[in-house]
Amino acid sequence: MSSSTALQAPAEPALRCPLVASGNYREQITLTPIEAQPGHFDVRVASWLDNARQPLAHHTRYRTTLDVQALARLHQALGALLEEAAQAA
Repeated sequence: MSSSTALQAPAEPALRCPLVASGNYREQITLTPIEAQPGHFDVRVASWLDNARQPLAHHTRYRTTLDVQALARLHQALGALLEEAAQAA
């Protein structure tokens, strides 16, 4: 059976960063480009337990969409925070 609509695999995250690794508990943030909205990213914070019944079942704790300008503001804010923390240390 032929179809004129091909299913596309979801985009792979452009960024995957661990946030918490405490014992069996893990959290990570991922940013994935949204193909239908160039310049926009799906941002997710997910958590999971390594010893859970389904250890690969990630639970989304937070999800939003950010554009490139919002990511740039976040980058600037994090940079300023890290610089301030370094000076205080």
